[in-house]
Parts: sequence; C-alpha cells; structure tokens
Amino acid sequence: LEESKKIMGNKYASDGNFNKAVKYFTDAIKHNPKEFKLFGNRSFCFEKLQEYEKALMDAELSLGICPGWVKGLYRKGRALAGLKVNTPITQLMVCNS
Repeated sequence: LEESKKIMGNKYASDGNFNKAVKYFTDAIKHNPKEFKLFGNRSFCFEKLQEYEKALMDAELSLGICPGWVKGLYRKGRALAGLKVNTPITQLMVCNS
C-alpha cells in the first residue's frame, strides 16, 4: 500500500501536481514513517509550492532518520534558500541554481 502511494506521489510530482503529490506522500508516510525518502519527496513538493517552512521540516525529518543523506541536505538547503536564510549552504544553492 505504501509503495503504491509513493508511486502515485512520484507521478503527480513529475506532472507538476504538487498538492496531490503531497497528499499521496503524506498517506505513504503514515504507513511507513521511517522511510526518509518519502519526507525528501514531500519536501521537494512543498518547496515547489513555496511552502518553505514545511519543506524545511520534512528535509530535517529525513535527515533525522538518515543523517548525511545528500539529497536531504540538498532539500534542506533549497528550503533555507526559499526562506532567505543566509548561511554558507544557501549561498551554494544560489550559485548552483
């Protein structure tokens, strides 16, 4: 069940339907709250929706489960950049955008 929700979330995200993708990733997280990639995927959607605080929270949740996950660090940097928090990592994000 969690896998099908994840697949649907990925489909909606790739189609640009981020609100629907968030719903599916949220449902998938309820079934598997230790899957750090689900939080990373939902963080991506929140960033695209310009909901940067939620994006940051999910990025930090993903890193809490899997510290050092590079994509989680990237998601955190994108969220901080969206919040306009000036840190060395957000300066890198601006350079690489």
